[in-house]
Amino acid sequence: MRKLKLLKAIIQPVFILDKGEHLHEYNIDPVSIAASNWKLFAEEGFNESVKLLQVNINTTFPSMLRLLKVIVQPIFIIGDNKNLIEQPGNQVVIASQDWESFATEGFEKGVEQLIRDFEVNEAKIKEVVKANKTAEKA
Repeated sequence: MRKLKLLKAIIQPVFILDKGEHLHEYNIDPVSIAASNWKLFAEEGFNESVKLLQVNINTTFPSMLRLLKVIVQPIFIIGDNKNLIEQPGNQVVIASQDWESFATEGFEKGVEQLIRDFEVNEAKIKEVVKANKTAEKA
C-alpha cells in the first residue's frame, strides 16, 4: 500500500517596506526546511532568520520593515516499496500575526490530517479495485 510522508516545507516570508509615501512588498527567496527540522525551525530558526533579514534590509533601506505574511508549501513523498513520487501540497498563506500558532501547532496538525485523509482514500481505492476484480471473476 502507498504511504504519504512529509519530506519538507518551502517557506517564503513576505515583508512590507515602508518608504514614506509608498509601501512596497519585499519578497524573500523561498527556503526549504526538511520535515525533520520543522519543529526547531518553527520554534527558533524562523524568528532568528526574520531578525537577521530585517537588520540587513534596514541597513540597505533605512525605513520601516514589517513581516506581512508567510507562504508555506508542504512537499510530500507518495510511495510504496517500489516507487516514490514527490507531490507538492497546496500553498498556505499565513498572516504574520498567525505565524507562531500555525508554525507550532497548525502546520503539524494540518499535515497529520492530510496523511489521514490520504490513507482513507487509499483504503477506499483498494476496496473498489478489489470489488471490481471480484465482479470480473463472476
